[in-house]
Amino acid sequence: MWTAPDSGKELPRKKSDMKPGRNELCPCGSGKKYKKCCLGKPVQSPATKGVAERRFRFPVPSFYTQAALEEALKPGGTVQIHPYVLLKLREDPRIAEAARPKDRARLLESWKPSELAGMSTDEIESRLSLTGVFDDRAQFAEQTKSRRSASDIADEWGRHLIGLKAAELDFLRLAACELWRRFCPDRPSVEMIDDWLCEGYAFAAEAKPAEALAAWWKVWEALRSRLTAEMTNLEEAGERLFFGMSQCLSNWSQDFRLEAINASVKNPECGELGIRFIRELLAALPEEEERLQVTGDLAMLYFNLQRDAEGEDCCQKLIRDHPERATGYVHLSDGLLRDSFRGAPDSARIRRAIDLLERALAKPVTDAEDFDVASRLAEARDLLSKSARS
Repeated sequence: MWTAPDSGKELPRKKSDMKPGRNELCPCGSGKKYKKCCLGKPVQSPATKGVAERRFRFPVPSFYTQAALEEALKPGGTVQIHPYVLLKLREDPRIAEAARPKDRARLLESWKPSELAGMSTDEIESRLSLTGVFDDRAQFAEQTKSRRSASDIADEWGRHLIGLKAAELDFLRLAACELWRRFCPDRPSVEMIDDWLCEGYAFAAEAKPAEALAAWWKVWEALRSRLTAEMTNLEEAGERLFFGMSQCLSNWSQDFRLEAINASVKNPECGELGIRFIRELLAALPEEEERLQVTGDLAMLYFNLQRDAEGEDCCQKLIRDHPERATGYVHLSDGLLRDSFRGAPDSARIRRAIDLLERALAKPVTDAEDFDVASRLAEARDLLSKSARS
């Protein structure tokens, strides 16, 4: 048990202890006795909350090992992840399966994000009010203005409580996260941004690219507004704004671009969103242009949307600025061969593609094997041969 200072009230530390007595006030906040209110009412299963569930799906399975999980749970361990992300990991049964026995017991007794998501606002506030750390919504909303993370608010709450255990701090953190999401949706916490990121990955896994990109666009809008002049690439931005979250920003950016490229063939709106993302990314974080694949992906989006002149401009810039790298040659040849691979061969465009790939091999570019330049050249020559026979 843990005690709020000066209150003398003992509060339960885990969900299985939270059921009130029949004659106690109902925790939903109605003011009625439990027996006259929620006693006997079915509890809504978190599994029924489809939208909420997506934000709790962790996109990176690298933590699902015994050693990694032990380090993440250990104070000062080598695996450093945000407290909220560690709580979201507990939604996946693979975590408990991978944990050592001593860690498994701790995980099983802990609160999970879906449990707080399934509570009414009144119930969360009612439970918090017993601690003395939560007074009213206006004060909480004011606290969010000077902070980026709801977990920081919860940690401040915890410092005023005596004998606070890890599972009890988990409740405070999840309560702060959930109330921030409900009270201040237009000023997202880092936990809300992480939820959108996870939603995007869940939609992508369900083969719903438009929904995935829409969720990820919210991530970008929230992060973009917090970038400063000192942040010149995604690594720096991630260290300062998104450290230890469910996915590193450079990997997420790559996944955003790839999802947009794949979806743009059938859905031009996805392609347009991808183009806008890359343009804004390069404008906000200029060192990202050093990742040649970012500009290469922009070229592919232009080609997929049949904006060939803009695609070629991107590729020619890559060839001009980085003649020793295959990126520009390969993406321009792919753009030239697009219609030929789709059954509408164009001999002139095929010959241009062959010339580009031959130039790349003659240079030679340093990463020809990485891009399978020789195989691409063979395919282009085969296309030209078939075109001549038809």
